Amino acid sequence: MKSLFFGLILGASMTEAVSPAISVDYLYKVISLQNWEASQSQPFIKLTGDDLDFIHFSTQDQLKRITGKYWSDVAKYIILKVDMKQVPGKLVYEANPGGTNKYYHLYDGCIPSNAIVETTLVRQ
Repeated sequence: MKSLFFGLILGASMTEAVSPAISVDYLYKVISLQNWEASQSQPFIKLTGDDLDFIHFSTQDQLKRITGKYWSDVAKYIILKVDMKQVPGKLVYEANPGGTNKYYHLYDGCIPSNAIVETTLVRQ
């Protein structure tokens, strides 16, 4: 699987791909408790329409900003720590449309359930 991951990175254009020199072992995905429960016993994590064009990921350092901006009114949610070596697709480090902060986006991929190495239930 490691060679598949690096092959996907090297196959992307150098202006948008993650540099092979950057090690991205783990990224984080925040999902609703409802989607987490729906993902149990399924081969892939259930996502929302917000992840239709690409799947949004965060680094550990970005989590506080993301949860504060998008999840502050949600009573319970799940933070997934994802082993990116197990995730198929094209990983790109880029700014959101109209933004300047860069995030990891996964194109043409999914999050296999076996790629989840840690889950954190957040209660507010």
